Amino acid sequence: MATIDMQIVVTALPTIAGELGNLHLFGWVGAAYLLSTAAVSPFYGKLGDMYGRKNVVLTAIGLFLLGSLVCGMAWSMESLIAARVLQESAAAA
Repeated sequence: MATIDMQIVVTALPTIAGELGNLHLFGWVGAAYLLSTAAVSPFYGKLGDMYGRKNVVLTAIGLFLLGSLVCGMAWSMESLIAARVLQESAAAA
């Protein structure tokens, strides 16, 4: 999921940021993505042990799709950053 995300969003990110304005927040889109990876990754192992790996992966795919939908509907750079955090929280699985 992370590879798909990188190919789609990162390729279009300069254009998206230009359309949304607030170019000074451009770096936070990537930083929020990386910070959420570091914060969430350790929990997926424990969740997999508790609820089963299949359930965790299916839930993560659902969250990733939700994050992608919110990224597509972002109305500001702040909402795009929040959507990227949600997206990466799922992609770390």
